[in-house]
Amino acid sequence: MVRFAHPLVGELYLAYETLELPADDGQRLIVHLPGDPATAAALDRLADPRPQGLRLVAG
Repeated sequence: MVRFAHPLVGELYLAYETLELPADDGQRLIVHLPGDPATAAALDRLADPRPQGLRLVAG
């Protein structure tokens, strides 16, 4: 598991799985998954497609 400090949602703990590809070129595929429920919720907040709304800025 790896830990990241995200500027908007705080600490994220991500588990990962590695898939070795069949070619002999040393490439692999790494998939990161939420490591705990708090990280899953934080990732959901980051991926929320809803707009945050408009706000008036006085100039």
